[in-house]
Amino acid sequence: MANVRLVNAALDESTLGIILRGGLDMSSIENILTDDYQREFLPGASCKRLVDAFKDPAAKVPDIVLGMRGLRTSNRNGDWTLKDEVYVIDGLQRISAAMVVLGDGLEPRLGAIVYFGTTKPWEIEQFRKLNADRVKVSSSVLLRNQGEDFEVVATLQRLCERDADFVLSGKVCWQQRPRKTHLVNAVVLLKTCGAIHSHYPGGLASRISELVVGCQRIFDQVGKITFRKNVRTFFSLLEECYGLTTIQESTSAPQVRAPFLRTLGRVFADHEDFWRGNELFISVPFKRKFKLLKILDPVFQQLASSSGPSLSLLYKLIVDHVNSGKRTRRLTPRTRSVKNGDAAAVSETEVA
Repeated sequence: MANVRLVNAALDESTLGIILRGGLDMSSIENILTDDYQREFLPGASCKRLVDAFKDPAAKVPDIVLGMRGLRTSNRNGDWTLKDEVYVIDGLQRISAAMVVLGDGLEPRLGAIVYFGTTKPWEIEQFRKLNADRVKVSSSVLLRNQGEDFEVVATLQRLCERDADFVLSGKVCWQQRPRKTHLVNAVVLLKTCGAIHSHYPGGLASRISELVVGCQRIFDQVGKITFRKNVRTFFSLLEECYGLTTIQESTSAPQVRAPFLRTLGRVFADHEDFWRGNELFISVPFKRKFKLLKILDPVFQQLASSSGPSLSLLYKLIVDHVNSGKRTRRLTPRTRSVKNGDAAAVSETEVA
């Protein structure tokens, strides 16, 4: 294993323990490892600003934060060699920009702070704390990193990235910047899954931290196989009725807008007709009904992008459409939630 080296370094004390501060030896910068909780390298304007800062003698680029998963070091006159694996916790973009400058034949200066004896979960928590308040860190990245602690998140990510038969395979953004092929981001997916199962407590939590916990409880209650099947059934219906894989521009497609997805999920959760025990089941007659829903109607498109009280109108529009032309066998509202028989009272604003 190649080592990472710091020059003119010294031990210091922080609230999190003993740390090492010093200048990064640029000949060892490529030996810094990157784990999967990091954002991808972001080219473009952000990288150019960092490259320009490295080339400006008067500019000061902030120190990067590193974690060594071990304790083995050697020190010779203030030049430290880190002999265990070293991972970047904060500063991947600065490292990438420094390597660009090195490629231009220049020697950038970059300081580093090193924590000893770190673990991946500890690094993820520090990454979250260092980046949670920065606008440039997407909620999808922060949610993705919670897959270490919440199986429901890891399961959804695997479904999107490893299951070629899933209609949203390769179409959900779990990274910093969405690609043209992405239809929704990871947070919208999780909120939709919560809405589908909102007859269980916790499915409509408004804060992401609470929603993750709520969805994990639902996941544990219905089981991994059933939870995955319900998600697949929901999006397969959208593919069959309105098309997902053929969407060219997601911003003009009401069937993948977050308010519509969550509202439709709530319609399913609120009515017994769509369930066989814990499993979501959409019969052929209901599929025919949903296929006739005029999602391209201007009023519908406006409601599908709305929030707050307008969502109650969207909810009513969908239910009325399914019930239209029926004197009997209309949708049967679910009057009580699954757990403990508690009344499932959820405000419409929670759908947003």
